[in-house]
Amino acid sequence: MVSRKKILHLIPNEKITSQIVDNFNLINVENIFIFFTNDSYSINDSVDLFSIKNLKLNEIINEKKIEGLIIHGLYPQFAKLICGLKSDIKIAWFVWGFDIYNRPKVRRTLYAAETKSIVLNSMSIAERFKSYPFLRKLFCLITKKEDFEIYIESSYKRITYFCTYIFEDFKFFDTHFNHRTSFFDTPFCSIEQYLAGNKELRINDNARDIIIGNSNSSENNHLDVFLNLKKISLELPNIYVPLSYGNDLVYRGVVLKKGKEIIREHFQPLLDFMDRGKYFEILRGCSVAIFYHYRQQAMGNIIALLYMGVRVYLSQKNPIYQFFLRHDISVYDFDSEFKKFSNQKMYSEDAENNRRILSELFSEERIKKSLTALTNEL
Repeated sequence: MVSRKKILHLIPNEKITSQIVDNFNLINVENIFIFFTNDSYSINDSVDLFSIKNLKLNEIINEKKIEGLIIHGLYPQFAKLICGLKSDIKIAWFVWGFDIYNRPKVRRTLYAAETKSIVLNSMSIAERFKSYPFLRKLFCLITKKEDFEIYIESSYKRITYFCTYIFEDFKFFDTHFNHRTSFFDTPFCSIEQYLAGNKELRINDNARDIIIGNSNSSENNHLDVFLNLKKISLELPNIYVPLSYGNDLVYRGVVLKKGKEIIREHFQPLLDFMDRGKYFEILRGCSVAIFYHYRQQAMGNIIALLYMGVRVYLSQKNPIYQFFLRHDISVYDFDSEFKKFSNQKMYSEDAENNRRILSELFSEERIKKSLTALTNEL
């Protein structure tokens, strides 16, 4: 019997984790998963938790005869582990978005004008220092804190493959950072998973509400969207703003205050986590979604909404705007096209075309083929 190639995964214990595990278990390799939760980790299905400080990655690779390493999101602790590797094992990095766009070098470019003024005024001294390498190093020296940015920068030159289905993310990364990685085109979730198994989901015939953003995060540029909506002569429907995901209570407070001031009674903040059925009912009533990020974010939400037939507005500054246009998927520029279409439903033929293309891009078969090709290269 031919033994299967052994692949080791470093992966955070997030809500998407089980889907990724399921997809890798579809292909003919032996997967070993190290799950991380805060400062602890566990291996495969073990309930035992261990301190991440005691993780001896080199020993695991040697003892289990690991042939390839896959990291899911370049978390600081993952970067440190990579920098400590003694073997020349190939490494694949599945890019999650935060791991390139939250870097101090580029983070200030992610905000529209109104949001930027709020963010910069609320930044702590430590956050300001991180934007400048010399001051960051000085800060870490004085406070005796570990400078994880050094590990991250060094890991870029050790990682073999930059794995994503969004080539535009790689172009951004290639423009701003020194690295030795190569782009590897691979999706990691299927359209069924994005839709929670319900491919029959569609918006209602009388849908007219609007949803803005996906989280309590300043990268949503909520305030700039509110002000633009105010300028447009539009009989406002319900405007839903999800704010339950994210820990920045100061920013959430600003969004709540400005939302009530600018959008008034139409402002419907979603402050608590709700069950999936109730959330989908809200989405089915939305003809339009506005994701005014300047970076790739909320792809799972956007893909699901496009499949449902929602008209999705993006910023042209967002790399995923070009990604969708490149694949002939209908999306709209918020700055130039909202005034024209406002909260009108998409034409049915455009919505159907979106569904067809998304089904092809994120089919289970394509995922299996891509993941198999990747593990063959490791």
